[in-house]
Amino acid sequence: MLKAVFLDLDNTLIDFTTIRRQAYVVSASIIVSYYPGLPKDKLIKVSRQKTGEVYREFISGQIDYDTQREERFKRVLAEFGIRDLALTEYLAWFFNNFQEVNVKPYKGVQATLKCLSQKYKLYVITNGPYSHQIRKLKRAKLSPYIEKLYAPGDGKKGKPEPHLFYQAMRESCLKSYEVVHVGDEIADIKGAQNSNIEPIWINPPKGEKGICHINDLPQYLVKVEDQKLLSKKQLQ
Repeated sequence: MLKAVFLDLDNTLIDFTTIRRQAYVVSASIIVSYYPGLPKDKLIKVSRQKTGEVYREFISGQIDYDTQREERFKRVLAEFGIRDLALTEYLAWFFNNFQEVNVKPYKGVQATLKCLSQKYKLYVITNGPYSHQIRKLKRAKLSPYIEKLYAPGDGKKGKPEPHLFYQAMRESCLKSYEVVHVGDEIADIKGAQNSNIEPIWINPPKGEKGICHINDLPQYLVKVEDQKLLSKKQLQ
């Protein structure tokens, strides 16, 4: 019997891609206002690259949350031969604050979570920093439907490592066969598989099964439960 649903946050419940894209553009404009003549398009491209670098270091535990916030723009500016501590600190604050303030859930997500929460316990498993993600969850008005949010920290690595999944199951007294995990990235799928949890891929690559949108989840879970019941009968 399915008892709980683990959910990714960014690009699963909220439209993170759009917010992040806007944050890159506005941050680049801020840099150009301090250093006229810098190519805005290249600033945006480099910002994306450096964000990927520091994010991977954060997830692997090489740097902490506060360090990765500033390190992103320190490396961006360094790419253009600039060392400006004050601007780096301001951009680090602005970039995260912009994303928190402008966070929006996908259309229909609140109704979907309300529906799901009447039957299952809902938990968020995210690779983002806890304090940042919990504020986004609250601002998106999704926290009333979520039992708890799990994020990397205190020695626990993020997805695709199984640590967060194991912690959530242990604290909630759940078995892996009583849970599914829903997410949009390969880290979600591998993380679930590494924890013996059935993954549900949102907008999966061609040839992979999954769902197109989080709002398709309630109906999809009916099929999942039917399949689990059939498998149980076949084993009897």
